[in-house]
Amino acid sequence: MDSTTISTTISTSLSEFTFSISNIIGLIGILFFLPLVFSPIPTVYEGFKTNEIKNLSLEYFITALINCTLWTILGLKTDELPLFVCNGVGLVCNFIYANAYFSIEDKSSLGIKYSIFYIGGSIVLSLFSKSIIGLLALFINALWHFTSIIKMKDALYTKSKEDINLVVVYLSFFFCLDFIIYSLMVKNYYLLIPNFVGVFLWGVNLIIYYWVDGIIEDNSFIMVTCFNIFGVSPKSPKTDKQPGYILGNVDLSRLTENDFLD
Repeated sequence: MDSTTISTTISTSLSEFTFSISNIIGLIGILFFLPLVFSPIPTVYEGFKTNEIKNLSLEYFITALINCTLWTILGLKTDELPLFVCNGVGLVCNFIYANAYFSIEDKSSLGIKYSIFYIGGSIVLSLFSKSIIGLLALFINALWHFTSIIKMKDALYTKSKEDINLVVVYLSFFFCLDFIIYSLMVKNYYLLIPNFVGVFLWGVNLIIYYWVDGIIEDNSFIMVTCFNIFGVSPKSPKTDKQPGYILGNVDLSRLTENDFLD
């Protein structure tokens, strides 16, 4: 057996080994993803009983649906089974959630129109090249992660963790971290970038959560950085008023009822 044959055999073996390990990494990512994609089920179920879906909007379901659709198509084009399976499940679930929303809001006819438009749009998208689908998926996914900034700012503003679901944050953080590893192994850089964004933003969510719990101090470097980024800072401890927070140039602790009435 000559050196070229040996080299080819080793290269093929390593490629198959990497493919196998990457699938295992992808499977772990799917296990993190499934609780997230199934989490709206209780809310939707309750919505059928009360004729109202609370805390979740139609925009949420449609954005999630578009996001999963793009990654499912990309998974097909790149032959990446974990990417296809993970987002295929998300696609089906969010399609059902969106139509349930229309049904609960008594807009079934509008839901049918949206469904037809969605199916047609998905077929058209599948005709685009891998690079275009990848760029669209990258943009939508990064945008999806950035929506958590609103809740982070609210948590800093009120020093409340009411809007931070710790289980969801941990699942999202490890899901993104897992798919960073997966994307590096399969060299899918469209997948790599938004998951880096996700790890960073969900990590900040965790920091804020433990800051509210008092585990992280106000004057720690990491919290001072967060305050500066979001334009929110803790009030000076020299005052005898209750702990309050400054948003921009407004000291919230000094506002009275008349200030709001004015």
